[in-house]
Amino acid sequence: MLICREPGQPADVLGNEYFWTSLNNDSYVPSLAERTIFTATNTHTAHEAFNHANGDVLVWKHMWQDFAVYLGVESPEPVFDTAVG
Repeated sequence: MLICREPGQPADVLGNEYFWTSLNNDSYVPSLAERTIFTATNTHTAHEAFNHANGDVLVWKHMWQDFAVYLGVESPEPVFDTAVG
């Protein structure tokens, strides 16, 4: 959105309708950073795989316009191609 704001272009939604309407499970960055430091600085975590999700979810169709307003950019309502094949 910031890249679009500089030349005064609208911030179009990148993606498809599935991306627009699906739940997106993200993690709180400070929490993810703490887990990363923990695993990188403890020998007993070597060669282990870790997944971290703290339950924060969002749906872009509910957030996109709020981000656009906050950043001072226009964002038209997306139109998705419904043709199959």
